[in-house]
Amino acid sequence: MTTRGWNSRLGWAALAALVLAPVGGQAQVRPRAPAERGAMEQRVRARFGEMVRAELELTADQLQKVEQVVRSFEEQRRGLTERETGLRGRMGAAQRTDDEAQEILREMVAVREEETRLFRGEMDELRKTLGPARALRFYELRAQLMDRVQRLRQPGANRPGPNGPLGPQAGPPAGR
Repeated sequence: MTTRGWNSRLGWAALAALVLAPVGGQAQVRPRAPAERGAMEQRVRARFGEMVRAELELTADQLQKVEQVVRSFEEQRRGLTERETGLRGRMGAAQRTDDEAQEILREMVAVREEETRLFRGEMDELRKTLGPARALRFYELRAQLMDRVQRLRQPGANRPGPNGPLGPQAGPPAGR
């Protein structure tokens, strides 16, 4: 999973499913009210912050700076996420002219270029705050967490049986 994926697609609410769900248990998935989602996001942010602080041996001030950097770039990405969602909706149209298709393609490239610019900016700011080695480790921790979230979001991820962790997806297909 790329960092762009972390920031623009799953977001903090998806992390709540990972961090707050019982490990190895069968979590009940239900829609959450916006207030409940916000509270879960806050808990996830706090837990991830604690993990980053401990793993990277950060002071409280350093952690606060890292959180500020991440938040500032997160806010910038929200608009890009909305643009991307709109583009996907426009892609689903049944009939379009070549000019309309060309415009959608141009906008898709512009969104990707802006995401790249934001990633580079975030990386530069984190490198200034943490130094190169700890900035890289921060990205590794974030990627590991998002990989876990993605695995949990797959159908049957927390259930034993043919679609769960011990099912066919857990290893190579039979007969190979």
